[in-house]
Amino acid sequence: MSNSLTEVDADGTSRPDVVESMEPTDDAKSWNFKIRKGVTFHNGKDLTADDVIASYRHHMGADSKSAASRC
Repeated sequence: MSNSLTEVDADGTSRPDVVESMEPTDDAKSWNFKIRKGVTFHNGKDLTADDVIASYRHHMGADSKSAASRC
């Protein structure tokens, strides 16, 4: 149905899902994610970094009723 950037495995470790790698910056204030090639939407469109950013902005919006906005 849907995927996330990462998933948590049975041991509680965060693992890549639609990303192939994830690395913190040197100051650990932000993370760099590399999107795995071949990830597509139901309509066949390739997933891009802009899609990920738009999704986060949607869920964080002031009028959002998304449960993700409380994370």
